Amino acid sequence: MRRGNYILMNMRKTATSILTLLSAICVEAQTLEGVVTGEDYSTKEKTALMGAIVRQDGTGNGAITMDDGSFSFKMDVSKPLIIIASYVGYTPDTIKIEKDTKTLNITLQEEVMEDVDVRARKLGTITSRTATLGTQTITGDELCKAACCNLGESFETNASVDVNYADAATGAKTIQMLGLQGRYVQMMTENVPSFRGIATPFGLSYVPGPWMNGISLSKGVGTVVNGYEAVTGQIDIAFKRPNGTEEIASANVFGSSAGRMEVNASVNLLREKAVKTTIMVSAAKDVRDMDENDDHFRDEPRTEQIMLFNRWFHHDKFYTFDLSLKTLNEKRIGGDIAFDSDIQPTDGSYGVYIKTDRFESWMKNGFVFSDEFNIGLPMGYCYHHQSSFFGDRLYRGTQHSWNINSIVNKVWGEYHTLHAGVSTQGDKYNELVDYGEGERRFKRDDISWGVYGQYTLKVEEVLSLIAGIRFDSHNNYGEFVTPRLHL
Repeated sequence: MRRGNYILMNMRKTATSILTLLSAICVEAQTLEGVVTGEDYSTKEKTALMGAIVRQDGTGNGAITMDDGSFSFKMDVSKPLIIIASYVGYTPDTIKIEKDTKTLNITLQEEVMEDVDVRARKLGTITSRTATLGTQTITGDELCKAACCNLGESFETNASVDVNYADAATGAKTIQMLGLQGRYVQMMTENVPSFRGIATPFGLSYVPGPWMNGISLSKGVGTVVNGYEAVTGQIDIAFKRPNGTEEIASANVFGSSAGRMEVNASVNLLREKAVKTTIMVSAAKDVRDMDENDDHFRDEPRTEQIMLFNRWFHHDKFYTFDLSLKTLNEKRIGGDIAFDSDIQPTDGSYGVYIKTDRFESWMKNGFVFSDEFNIGLPMGYCYHHQSSFFGDRLYRGTQHSWNINSIVNKVWGEYHTLHAGVSTQGDKYNELVDYGEGERRFKRDDISWGVYGQYTLKVEEVLSLIAGIRFDSHNNYGEFVTPRLHL
């Protein structure tokens, strides 16, 4: 009997505790309702804010407003009654309310930002993750890292291409890609072959940095569209165009303690016309000789160079015309410090003199018949003449080079593309050499004709395939077939 009374008493105590706790909860919890609106800064109009956050500071109590701006949540009256409301684009508001407040309407003021200057810097070197060929693009920002530069010096800040002095006496430079010499790399100027034959040793210094819009590097064997020559890769130079830029004129002046002076300038004309043009000039000169080891022999040749460049551009919905003309005159003097002439020395001293006159032009025509079918017709011509001597040895050479390529592009659906065409490449050499035993003259013609086809399959970022084949007939090497496959 006593045990039953004891259990009954405990049940009464437990019930009393539960009722006391429920009573305390009812006293300490209170519902707060209201509406959040936003006031426009200029018109002062108010709009209900959906998704605004309303919460009691110091607690986990709060709510997110409905589409009409309304909210409702339980607040703890035992904690400070501070309500915070916030919404993106509006200034947050903090409100202290009374204990008996059950309704609260909140108005947030539109946040007014001061002027914000957003700036971005393009990547200097861009490596394509989706391109089938191993491609890198050196942008204008990368070229600006050097205070002055030509094409050869542009690679000094990039590890893709190695540039080495082949001959310090003449200043000739060679490049290496994938460990092989530059003769295995196809040099291109906007997809037109350039810097061939006699121009190879000094071609890297024939392109001023401020003229370039970018450099595209393709590692490994190239596609059949641009010929059979690219074994270790292609280097394609893109020059500035008069279209797509707000630049009217620019100038770049450089001087160094080594005695090098350089001036580059450009101007864009007819900017509002259908046919636009740009004119660029570059002049460089070494005003003193370099002899850091005091052996009375120039560490590198003293160079004087002037170049002119003129480009014409027209583009409409159906036809694109792009014509570029470029001239160069260069003089190099090397050897003994005492030697400073364009006449071979007869006093036993060693002198190097190289005079180069070069004219090159390239023209690109594009015919767009539809989004799926177009024809391109790039072509180029170059005249290169070098008159030089190296001590008692004499060399004169003249080279005429041309390239014509007709490219038909056809797209099927989303994944398939076909390139096909006919191309010709020619080089005519007329050289005179004197080794001190009398003059000898060499003449050589290298002319080839080719036909090619190339299929490209690209399935988003999953699969890329380029399969091409070309047949060429060469006047010296006969007929041969070049297959290419990239996957």
